[in-house]
Amino acid sequence: MTIPRRDIPPKTGRTPRVVMKSKHHFGFGVFILCIACFLCGCALLKLKQDIDRGKSASLLQGCVIMKSEQSGPIFIVAYERIHSEINVCGHVRLSQTGCYELLVPNGKYYVGAFQDVNGNGKHDPNEAVGQFGTPDLVDAKTKNNIDQLNIVLNPPEPDAVSHLSGISINKTDIVDRAVAGEVADRDRLARLDSYASQGYWEPISAFNEVGANIWFVQPYDPKKIPVLFIHGASGTASGWEFLFQKIDRSVFQPCFFYYPSGLDLEFSAYILASKILRLHAKYRFDRMAVVAHSMGGLVARSCMTRFRKYFPFIKLFVSISTPWGGVNMAKMGAENSPVVIPAWKDVASGSDFISTLYQNRLPQNTRFYLLFSYRGNRNPFEPNNDGTLTMESMLDQRAQQEAVRIYGVNQDHAGILNSQETATLLNDIIEQEMPEKKGLKQSGTISISVDLKSQEHRPNIVYMLLILETLGKKFHEKVIYLDPFQKEQTIDGIPDGEYLASLLIPAFHVIPIRKAIRVRAGQTTSIRFGGSPEGIITNFIWSASGLHAPKKIVSINLYGAGVDRTILPDNFAFNSIYDAALSQKDFFHDNLFCFYGLAEGIYRVTVVADGYRAYSENYRVTPGQFGNIPHIQLSRNLRW
Repeated sequence: MTIPRRDIPPKTGRTPRVVMKSKHHFGFGVFILCIACFLCGCALLKLKQDIDRGKSASLLQGCVIMKSEQSGPIFIVAYERIHSEINVCGHVRLSQTGCYELLVPNGKYYVGAFQDVNGNGKHDPNEAVGQFGTPDLVDAKTKNNIDQLNIVLNPPEPDAVSHLSGISINKTDIVDRAVAGEVADRDRLARLDSYASQGYWEPISAFNEVGANIWFVQPYDPKKIPVLFIHGASGTASGWEFLFQKIDRSVFQPCFFYYPSGLDLEFSAYILASKILRLHAKYRFDRMAVVAHSMGGLVARSCMTRFRKYFPFIKLFVSISTPWGGVNMAKMGAENSPVVIPAWKDVASGSDFISTLYQNRLPQNTRFYLLFSYRGNRNPFEPNNDGTLTMESMLDQRAQQEAVRIYGVNQDHAGILNSQETATLLNDIIEQEMPEKKGLKQSGTISISVDLKSQEHRPNIVYMLLILETLGKKFHEKVIYLDPFQKEQTIDGIPDGEYLASLLIPAFHVIPIRKAIRVRAGQTTSIRFGGSPEGIITNFIWSASGLHAPKKIVSINLYGAGVDRTILPDNFAFNSIYDAALSQKDFFHDNLFCFYGLAEGIYRVTVVADGYRAYSENYRVTPGQFGNIPHIQLSRNLRW
């Protein structure tokens, strides 16, 4: 279906401009000015305590994988061991195996998991149990997200000594979480709705209690295209109910991202990215659309631009009434309120978040449509607005320049989500940009066998990626997540054709590096890979704010165990990040660096960047092991 609207040429054409005489924001301004009346002293104290708790906390992330045949909920715990005593500093309970997030106070912890078959909140001898490492101590520092804390739950062994013996979680203290892609029933939706306000005013408490996650409203159907909806400030899934019902559910499958909306937007974007990747790893869909309202559009763009190389499958992004230029009254609130919600600082006009939001473009394969609302306050002394946001912000030139088309809807800021005109527009856009696949190319199956030289290292594997490069066409990669604990597995639905197949396993040298294969419709093509442990050091480099990579990295040096190597950032000569990793050659790209082929030992990494203090830290390398490395955050080099 062709949308009967005017195209906005993305490169050469001039985008429409709304001229404003004032930069004040009426709806949000009244909202900010009412804070003093709304919040009593106790509420302000409660908010301050919540924000302070977030400032001294770190996020632990990882996945729990089961080797046992048992069933039952799984507890993940971060704990301190002081002499013979165990102190649990944080926990979550999952209903199934999958990935977790755990926000803990700064400190040093062991991280373990056990399956609670009998539901008593304790690890009993007949229940599966596992630890991160041997166990390894995790150093959680402020503003560091520590990921890849993966745990394998092993079957119970007679007379085995558990590191988690003595841990007991009271039923009244249990924190339930879900893995990406679970179905939200009515009770779950009602629970999330009840956190709309708390998620904004006490975001850290809300995150600890309900977390952030991508939910489906119906069980995932591989025949349908997922459409991800992202709410704005104080929003939940219920705000999308009208549009959920209006999209073509025979072709598209709605899902939504819930997050406490008062959180730092870059943190929310980071969580969103990890959830999308986990969802994609689980279901392997090749197309997804993202629809975001208001502040949710900022979160979505930050996610897609910051981690752009990981989202070739996001084909469409539609923003609805998003403050692309920020909100001036939020800036006033951030500057003058005695307690500041983290999201205010980010959404404020001129903030670091808004300024860096346009440093990178959206992924090349993502088509962007901009919708805005314009039925607002008619006061002649106020700028054009939708009752909450100014049109000047919603039509910021930086956002317009990337839009394929721009549409105005005669609704106010909230009403646009319940408008038939919006529903028609959204359906037309999605159906035009992501048409139902008809007459699909016939497909075959790939059977993969992985023989690791040292099988005892298999529990330390973070992930396995099958990478298929199309032969005879423009360079194109298809990345498929595999189960790292299966020696043999099959992948269906591979289009008929010729490919170069590669297997990427962090901290392992895999052979062959590339293998030419021919996939035939209705047939199975077998590939066998071998691998041996190798030592690597890899990490991300961020500025002190964590919002973006430093503009000018001068050099990254590795020294130790007889090695002295330096990466010069301008020397990246690969087709993609996966191509670079398969080459087994040291590289730096965007904000990620990797050193390969390292022997066991301790190495010192030094990062030099213009305008920042030099970073230098020791890393321990063990071949076949990967993870538990906090991201690097460089501090500004102050000049007095």
